[in-house]
Amino acid sequence: MLSAFLSQEGFHCVVAQDGLLGVQIAKDILPDLIICDVRMPNLDGYEVLGEIRSDVALHHIPFIFLSGKSEGRSIRQGMNLGADDYLIKPIDRRDLIEAVHARLKKQTLQSQAWSSPQRIPPAQETGQDILTGLPGRLVLTQALQRAIGQMSQYQQTLAFLCININRFRSVNTAFGYPVGDRLLRGVGQRLSQLLEGRAVVARLSGDEFGIILDDLFWERDALAVAEELWQALAEPFEIEGQALRIQVSIGGAFATGSCLRAEQLLTQADLARRSTIATGCEHYRFYDPSLAELDVEHRWIEMELTRALERDEFLVYYQPQVDLASGYITGVEALLRWRHPQRGMISPETFIRRAEEMGLIIPLGEWVLRTACSQMKAWATETNEPLKLSVNLSICQLQQPNLVKTVMRILAETDLHPRQLTLELTETQFMNDIDSAVQTLQELRHLGMQIAIDDFGKGYSSLQYLSQLPIDVLKIDQSFVRQVTEDQNAAAISQAIITMARELRLGLVAEGVETSEQVEFLRSHGCGTVQGHLFSPALKAQDLTALLSRPRQRQKALV
Repeated sequence: MLSAFLSQEGFHCVVAQDGLLGVQIAKDILPDLIICDVRMPNLDGYEVLGEIRSDVALHHIPFIFLSGKSEGRSIRQGMNLGADDYLIKPIDRRDLIEAVHARLKKQTLQSQAWSSPQRIPPAQETGQDILTGLPGRLVLTQALQRAIGQMSQYQQTLAFLCININRFRSVNTAFGYPVGDRLLRGVGQRLSQLLEGRAVVARLSGDEFGIILDDLFWERDALAVAEELWQALAEPFEIEGQALRIQVSIGGAFATGSCLRAEQLLTQADLARRSTIATGCEHYRFYDPSLAELDVEHRWIEMELTRALERDEFLVYYQPQVDLASGYITGVEALLRWRHPQRGMISPETFIRRAEEMGLIIPLGEWVLRTACSQMKAWATETNEPLKLSVNLSICQLQQPNLVKTVMRILAETDLHPRQLTLELTETQFMNDIDSAVQTLQELRHLGMQIAIDDFGKGYSSLQYLSQLPIDVLKIDQSFVRQVTEDQNAAAISQAIITMARELRLGLVAEGVETSEQVEFLRSHGCGTVQGHLFSPALKAQDLTALLSRPRQRQKALV
């Protein structure tokens, strides 16, 4: 029945009667997607998934489980083995089609980063990686399994490290694939030189490297190596006259009595690595059992994100920006929200970073910009209020070569003047490729838009790069604003930012204002525009419409 549904949707389906046959067919035809029942003869679904994930040619293929069990333990078992989605019987046809499209869409987005010489040819994965000269994934997996077998004999500690170059796709976008290739070779060489005689270094995939540490006495030795590697890779790479800086995430796992398979160790290390990206506050992390629960949550977020845009689950809220001199609302910041049908409102901190990793932030960002611009035009017609709109750009959007054309197309479609739009970016978004960022921002400013730096003061290079950036507005980070009346350092930093903005003739907005004492501090030091819960939280469009529709005297009284 499922194959009939999918065939009607235009998919070509090949059906296997048992798990063993299914694995063999997958090896023969290399399908784009695998849908597998948990209960099957010869090999059950979990065993099939283990075979697929351990095969170099098949491990990247999206895998959807079908099961009559909806218990968390069954779902967690499948997710821990590397399943991409999980559908409960009886299968709803709409859910099935949506799941298939979502998995294929994600696979397409991910494969875009592999459309260069940086992708490892299948023939090379059986031996040496042709680009870096390092061993490939299969060689590393075999070496790791041998090391695990010898571990107990020599009473040594064995650890595996997984290293990923964060946002490597942006290097290809900004500088081209030849520079990306040279960067990968440089990372491989630096790792090999640093660990010569101490470890096995291999290239696992496009921007991912693996390291076997099999000569350790204590687990803390592996932590010291991870810190050493992170520090070494933070140093710039000189490529074609440019100093490229990268950020890496490192995950580690120790071979224990309960983890004696190489692929299991690779999975645990990758899980730990991805947790550092999700939290954003760690350079490296080693696996512990609590991460299995966290990974199930992350995979759930991924699965639901791919469907949320199609199901219209995203909303745009608007937080008013208030002029302190008049008390009037002069602008709004558009903020993305996700209202899930079962879980309700999901925090942006939970899903934004995930959307960036998956490549979904590009279509999602365009949707936010289009929705907010359309709403601004509606407010201009209904209330005759000359408001300005602020919209956040992610680093992925900034690095898109067609960003300027995309923004101008949306402005034309919504009939919004460029001077009404301010695009916000955080200062850390500029650091890796300031020259490319400056060129893009100059083009946007030339067309009439303003550029704002959000969360100003948090980045480590604020003053160094400020004079180079074509910007119009600074937004004081709320972590300083909330402490201006309680912490002398926060007050001094906020005052310095206000003075600097005035000297540079930049606009200024203070975020996160919650008390009247904070308002008085900001007013007395010359900050003219604020936003925060003291005046208004972020509102739905219809709620802000009601506020803007009131006479200005009443609007002022409210804020």
